[in-house]
Amino acid sequence: MSLLAKRELRSSVRAILHSLDEQSLAYQSERVCEKVLQHPKFAEASIVSVYLSMKGRELDTTCLIKWILRTKKENTDKNKRLFIPLILPATYSTERRSFMRMVELKSEEDWLSLRENSWGIKEPSLDDLDSRTSLENILASGSDNCLMLVPGVAFGLDGSRLGHGRGYYDRYLRDNCSHSENFYSIGLALHEQIVEDIPMNANDVILNEVIVT
Repeated sequence: MSLLAKRELRSSVRAILHSLDEQSLAYQSERVCEKVLQHPKFAEASIVSVYLSMKGRELDTTCLIKWILRTKKENTDKNKRLFIPLILPATYSTERRSFMRMVELKSEEDWLSLRENSWGIKEPSLDDLDSRTSLENILASGSDNCLMLVPGVAFGLDGSRLGHGRGYYDRYLRDNCSHSENFYSIGLALHEQIVEDIPMNANDVILNEVIVT
């Protein structure tokens, strides 16, 4: 029943998002980004993981990425390391299924050079994998404050989340972040993505917080 309820909720929220005008999407994205930049967990974090947005289907994180990369370039005391998702194919996994890793984005030039994948999301090339720092290794040490900004189709204000159906973020959070006291997760939501009841099962991870306009 949970799978059917998830499928129906995804369908209904996606229909609403497809009808959302660009002006409202841009306005809400800017307001939420401002809230993130003023958040104490953002100030504390030396590492920030940010998703790269699907156009018109989720809150746009471009302004956050630009801010982090600009302060990194200026080498200010607000400097933070930035990590972004990379989906690895099943051939890279002993479980024979695709999975997500977080890899470091080095500069604005690095960001602009990324190519879009089949989902229309920019991500690093697999050819660059060996040259990029992996967030998993840093999380294992537990020594750095890390903030992860999480996408989704729908959210509850209690931290519940409905993803796109592949389970990438739930598996990542469960496998890499549940043991770390210095880790904090925030879902970024458009107003249209907030619902009262998110169908959840034992594999779904509750976020620490959800930010919405």
